[in-house]
Amino acid sequence: MAEECASTQPQTIWEFHTRRKASRGTELDFAIEVVDAVNESGSRKRQAVVINLPATVEMSTPNVYAGHGRAHVRAHGASQALPRQLHTHNDRGCGVAAAELGVLAGADRVEGTLLGNGERTGNRNLVTFAMNLYSRH
Repeated sequence: MAEECASTQPQTIWEFHTRRKASRGTELDFAIEVVDAVNESGSRKRQAVVINLPATVEMSTPNVYAGHGRAHVRAHGASQALPRQLHTHNDRGCGVAAAELGVLAGADRVEGTLLGNGERTGNRNLVTFAMNLYSRH
């Protein structure tokens, strides 16, 4: 249905995302299979496909979340044509740590809110994340 909608507006640059509500709640092999299918569909029409790895409910520790992201990088290569995007939350106080480890594991993009206010209270704070990255340089 998304492809059909995009085909009616060829002048628009479309970007498709594949995401599960809680990426850690999906078996890794199946998650990679789904991403492959979405990417194949989008690449046939030269549409950008973004792998979004949400931790909408923190179901694991930051290192496990980053390992899941790293598995996607290994399975799909480090191509800019298939960016990995992180969507972490701070339910257990680990949102910033999960995002930092995810970036080290190969993520290209991060989502978040300013000062933790926005999509849902407790979402990862982009200000803290940015200051942590800045302090390392």
